[in-house]
This record gives sequence, C-alpha cells and structure tokens, in this order.
Amino acid sequence: MNSNKVSAFLITNQGNISSEYIPIIRQRLEQLDDNRSFALMSVSMKSPFVALLLSIFLGSLGIDRFYIGDNTNGAIKLIVGLVILPIVSVLTLGIGSLLYIGYVLDWFLIMGATKKKNAEKVMLYL
Repeated sequence: MNSNKVSAFLITNQGNISSEYIPIIRQRLEQLDDNRSFALMSVSMKSPFVALLLSIFLGSLGIDRFYIGDNTNGAIKLIVGLVILPIVSVLTLGIGSLLYIGYVLDWFLIMGATKKKNAEKVMLYL
C-alpha cells in the first residue's frame, strides 16, 4: 500500500483507533498489497463518542459494552444493573448505591476501550 493511502487511512481513522497501535498499524499497512487493502477499508469501526453516550444513558444495562463487542463485560454490567444492584440498594437502605460508582468510572474508560477494540479489528485484517 503506498504511503499516501496509509496516511489517508490513519488520518481518517485517528479518532477511532488507540494511539498506541498507530505505529504498528502504519508499518503493517505499508507492507500490505493493494488487494488486501480493499478488505481493510470495509472494516466497520465503532464511534467512541457513541459508546460514551451509550455508557452515560444505557451503561447500567451494559449496552455500551455490547456496542463495542465486549460481550462478557456487557453481560456482567447487565446482570449487576438489573439484579444485584437493586437488591443491594434495597437491603442496605441506599448504601448499595455506591456500586453506581463503577458505572460512572466506565464513562471515562469506554472511549479508550472502543479505540482499542477498533485497533484490534484493524490488526486482524493486517
């Protein structure tokens, strides 16, 4: 793949890919033949901003994690949000609401997780 195409791909997707993967992806893209580059262009990347919005509004149901393909963490968040959290909150008279801190912390982690998942998808095609 020529350097113009490599630069164009990286500039187009820089907001969707974790910066730690950029040098590796650049190196592999430069070695990629044009036939395989077409498959790479069809990789659908998830938007970190959409993941953040999902995390803020539907994070207690794990929708944000399901969106980025992190199904295990999505299922854990869903179970905790629907079953465990309500029981603990009722039994401890509201002290269990401290568990909501985990959902708020995920607001700060979800964008990085989305970029990492996108980079891993790209690496599969390289």
